Amino acid sequence: MTPPTPSSSNNNIMNSILVRSEKIAKMLLRLVQGPALARELAQLINTTSNEVYPRLERYIFKGLIQKARTINRLNIYSLTEKGKQLLFLSKGSDFEEVVKKAEKKLGRNLDEEEKEVLRVFYEEKGYIEASSTESVAEKVYYKLKGKVKLYRIEQILDDLTSNHIIFGFRPNKRSLVMKAKLDRDLLH
Repeated sequence: MTPPTPSSSNNNIMNSILVRSEKIAKMLLRLVQGPALARELAQLINTTSNEVYPRLERYIFKGLIQKARTINRLNIYSLTEKGKQLLFLSKGSDFEEVVKKAEKKLGRNLDEEEKEVLRVFYEEKGYIEASSTESVAEKVYYKLKGKVKLYRIEQILDDLTSNHIIFGFRPNKRSLVMKAKLDRDLLH
């Protein structure tokens, strides 16, 4: 796969599953081009160079970015091979690939309603959280504008959760799913 060009928009990287912050997307886009000094990255996001590490620390810890070396106490950051692969693969994933992976994992074809529910998670970058007024199922229902009945969405979410396509968090066994996340393997 070819890396994004410098003219690629930050939205392409933000639409990947890696980031939701425009500032992080700008830094990643710069790192795709090759190693960069902390001060270069800082200039991109209008901050100081000592603010770069705290912003990238999460990605360094996950092994996606490395502090390549220090020259005269200057930090140089670069994408690791894992970071390059994850960034490029997550950008290249399309919905049909996600459906194929889900069907393979389930051992059966998804029906149209299941695909619609899965599409909502895909479009929401794989994550939906309930609010104080709406459950995860209700959020999906409203995103689908009523195309799929609410009770059916709840059934689909239960099925996809029990088959590890979606991971759901419930405060206790009898409560509704409060947070739901698409299996990350489906997005790569």
